Amino acid sequence: MEIEASSAIRLFFPNPSLTLVYFEALANSLDAGATEIVMEIDLQAYDKPDTLTITITDNGDGFTDENFERFKMLLKPRDKFHKGLGRLVFLNYFERVEISSIWGTNYRHFTFRKGFDGNAPIETVEEKKGRRTSLTFSGFVKEKVKSYEDLKPDALKSRIIEQFLPTFAARKREGKPFRIEIDLSTRVVV
Repeated sequence: MEIEASSAIRLFFPNPSLTLVYFEALANSLDAGATEIVMEIDLQAYDKPDTLTITITDNGDGFTDENFERFKMLLKPRDKFHKGLGRLVFLNYFERVEISSIWGTNYRHFTFRKGFDGNAPIETVEEKKGRRTSLTFSGFVKEKVKSYEDLKPDALKSRIIEQFLPTFAARKREGKPFRIEIDLSTRVVV
């Protein structure tokens, strides 16, 4: 079964916020057992939203066959807490998401966009590389960023803590350390 992504996005996310992109990616990283997450926000200037690129990298489980199958199948939740459609919010803000994932000697790379065909075979790399997954969001599709608070690390930090406080508290109680870094790069073009 195929779903027309634009209609699904409007149906499930009638009033989305750019912050949901961070929340969804971060939730996926935490679900994958990541203990190190880096969010890099890059744009030339605040008044040039078309230059916005966001890269989120973690050391979670990666896009194993099980995780990839769940990712490519819309509305296939993992459990009662997941809806199986959060990644649609990515396409509400960005034309494409380049996804690169390595775990052990396995590597998977694909581009998530409207019309995604679900094809991304695993390649084998010679040397064991550990675990690293990166999502790079590019091709910002909106005319402007509604709030600069969606780009500023301090504001994002507060929103992330508020959104994930129960998860963070549980990890602390369980003695599971984690680190989240948020970086912003802007430059003035003369």
